[in-house]
Amino acid sequence: MSDVPWAAVRTLARRELRRRWRAVLALGLAAAALAAGVAAVATVQWRTDSAYPRLVQRSGLEDVRVSLIPQFAAAGDEAAAVRATAANATRLAADAPVTQARRVDQFLGRLRRPGVQYAAVSAPASSAGRVGVPVLVRGRAPDPAAVKPPS
Repeated sequence: MSDVPWAAVRTLARRELRRRWRAVLALGLAAAALAAGVAAVATVQWRTDSAYPRLVQRSGLEDVRVSLIPQFAAAGDEAAAVRATAANATRLAADAPVTQARRVDQFLGRLRRPGVQYAAVSAPASSAGRVGVPVLVRGRAPDPAAVKPPS
């Protein structure tokens, strides 16, 4: 057997616990706070990882997309960008399985800022509703008869 005097060890441990119970309690509370912090970080990490898929599921992603249209200094730059975009779109369409496709209406407007800047709003034709209907903010509504078609 063991030569350790267990009765003496227990007596000494009880005496130390009676004298330092506050320190033991504080150490236990600190350990509990650390465990709660680790659990909170793990929960936040899980919620963060699943936030985007939950947003897509709840919001019906792609109901409306707003794009800013950059302007190119030279016409050749714009043509090259259009060709590259078309090539990438064709490659992506061939490589990726299409889960859903729908017709989209797009509305383009010039921003009232320095320089030439445009914004585009794309929305599925079925859900666009009144997206393409102009809203009169100030002044008077334009006269449709005064608009000349481009030649």
